[in-house]
Formats: sequence, structure tokens, C-alpha cells
Amino acid sequence: MGQQLFEALDHIQIPVLDVEESIQWYIKHLGFYLHGRPNHEDMAFLCIEREKDPDVRPLFLLWKTNDDTNMNFTKNGEHMPVLCFKTKHINALRDKLIEGNVEIANFSDEGWAYCMDFYDLNRNLINVTEYK
Repeated sequence: MGQQLFEALDHIQIPVLDVEESIQWYIKHLGFYLHGRPNHEDMAFLCIEREKDPDVRPLFLLWKTNDDTNMNFTKNGEHMPVLCFKTKHINALRDKLIEGNVEIANFSDEGWAYCMDFYDLNRNLINVTEYK
């Protein structure tokens, strides 16, 4: 077996139309934390842990773009998420998203897990799974 070439997932880059509005959306609806800002307005660093350790990972980089793009793909015409999270509280998250008028694309019991897909305010499709 060869040398392990990767240590961990470092960051995910997410296209957004408005960085400030997107920061607030991810904080309000998903409980993310603002990890930092570079000295320009086109990007922000978010994380899912409050830890202020500069090495906390993965980071979620919100990148301002005016392009008509988002973070998902299609398979047989069906939108598929690229960003997928694991949770132990999918029903509480679903309730929070419904309360916040977030569009839920799918919620299903797959037998081995509960799965939910939803859109952020920039039409990025996000998945969350609670394993049984």
C-alpha cells in the first residue's frame, strides 16, 4: 500500500450572489459560524464548529459570483447535491428549515437512513443524512 496522499477535506467553495446575505442565511438556518473574512468583499469563511482555531476544517468558502451557476449536478434530469452532511437530528433540522421557509426538495426514509435535500438562497442543493 502506498503513502496516504491526503490528510483531510480542507474546504468547499460555494457560489453565492450576495456574500453578506449568504453568511446570515447559513448562520440562521444551518447554525454555521463566521470563521473569517479576507480583506475583500467577494468571499467569507464559514465553519460548522465555533472553534476559532485557524486550522479548523473543513471550511466553507462563500464566493461571490454574478455567473448563473450553483453547486449541484443532474443525473437523468434529476438535481443531485454535491454538499452532503451527516446529522443525528434530521427531524429538528427539517422543522427549523420549514419554520424558516427554506425549500425542501426531498425528505425520505431510505430504510438505512433518513435523507433530506434542500436549497440554500442561491439554489445550491444540499443534502443531510441521518443514518439508522
